[in-house]
Amino acid sequence: WDDIFVLVREQAVTGICYPPLEQLPESMRPPRALFLCWFGQVEYIKRKNIRMRETLLELNERFEKRGFYPVLLKGLSSGAWYTEPKLRMTGDIDLYIPERYKEAVALVESWGYEVTYMPQHDKFQYNGIWVELHHSIITPEYLADVPERTAYVMDDESRYRVPCEETNLLLLLTHAAKHLMSYGVGFRHLCDYMLFLHYNHTELDHALVSRLIKKVGISRFVVEFTALAIDYLDLDPKPDIVDLWLGNAKAKYENMLLEDMLENRDCGKQMLAKRERACSIPGAWGWGCYYSAYFFRLAKLYPLWPSFVRKILFRRTLDRLKFILKGNPFSPG
Repeated sequence: WDDIFVLVREQAVTGICYPPLEQLPESMRPPRALFLCWFGQVEYIKRKNIRMRETLLELNERFEKRGFYPVLLKGLSSGAWYTEPKLRMTGDIDLYIPERYKEAVALVESWGYEVTYMPQHDKFQYNGIWVELHHSIITPEYLADVPERTAYVMDDESRYRVPCEETNLLLLLTHAAKHLMSYGVGFRHLCDYMLFLHYNHTELDHALVSRLIKKVGISRFVVEFTALAIDYLDLDPKPDIVDLWLGNAKAKYENMLLEDMLENRDCGKQMLAKRERACSIPGAWGWGCYYSAYFFRLAKLYPLWPSFVRKILFRRTLDRLKFILKGNPFSPG
């Protein structure tokens, strides 16, 4: 039970793995101390979800009063596909601003919040929660033909906008691929993808999905990621989704992807921990070891590299080399 508890925390699925424990006979449950600890973490996840949903509704209302209509992206919106949405681990709130983006950022600053600029989005803290404002519904931005239709979702009396099914699917896949190529992707992202397919596969325009997947260059990643969902999360691929999108492609690197997910944990926490340790070592030895491990991992994962990630990594590598040459090996991004 100790090993299982460590694993679910590492993969950020502590909440969604809890309900089955309550269905077990008392004699088969985890030891009382661990069970109570698990319960306490689940209650924290629930409270944070409630607070984030309240914040989302408040922000939506404030934006709408000024003529802005944000679209909720990724994390928080994925909870709608879970049996108990409040049990999904949350991070921050991602909002896409379809029109007048700069005016929306200026509006947030007029409310008295400090906005931090980042290349793909701007972020600020609202009620103690990080909110990211996105000027593009999906990156890379050359996917200009991604549908920008939106839909309303009702979730525990919360009403908010999300992207249409095809765009939402591509967002889930490209987001997971970027996480894998930066530090790591975890089972939380795989659960989101699996549940989205379970509830939305009949609504998808599969011809459009196939074209977008090939255009962004994530065909191999999709094959391996879907294979994990089928083999480890019991996704029932009826009709066979990968065949619809990519023909008769077969998984080749599923075990390599699984090993990396288990080793580096949700959002690459293991790689990030290595970076923190490297920062604490004076001189060049620490960050030299870190970057050796970082690039070795990327080289090993080369078969899964999406084409858009190659461009991102090339740009980031150049940026980090500039920082290294200036004596500061760890760039803010």
